[in-house]
Amino acid sequence: MAKRKKSDLRDRILELLKNTEVHPTAAWVFDRLRTEFPRVAVGTVYRNLNILVSEGLIKNISFNEPIERYDGNLSEHYHFICEECGSIRDINVPPLKTLENRIEKLLDADVTHHRIDFYGVCPTCKKKRKQS
Repeated sequence: MAKRKKSDLRDRILELLKNTEVHPTAAWVFDRLRTEFPRVAVGTVYRNLNILVSEGLIKNISFNEPIERYDGNLSEHYHFICEECGSIRDINVPPLKTLENRIEKLLDADVTHHRIDFYGVCPTCKKKRKQS
């Protein structure tokens, strides 16, 4: 792939995603860029997010919702999704390579990676439940 032209906007988007753990939507990114880049359009933000995904610098992820979210953490990790508030948190535990090995043997396939998401109630919502 040909090297793309340097873009201050794209660099800033990448910086935003690398420095947050909220797994933002494009709208979240757009809202944070508007003061720094007042002429930026939503479509431009989407286009730059897609470029960053295609270059392997960020991931786009979906959690059974109609909107895509983005992750600047490229390490293999799991997610916890709160079923009450919708927050998404990284779970930094080593990936289950033994599970990948079992699936490879079972299917006689080559597993390159896997994804497991955990669902439940986050500590904040859990605390709110107890106070009710």
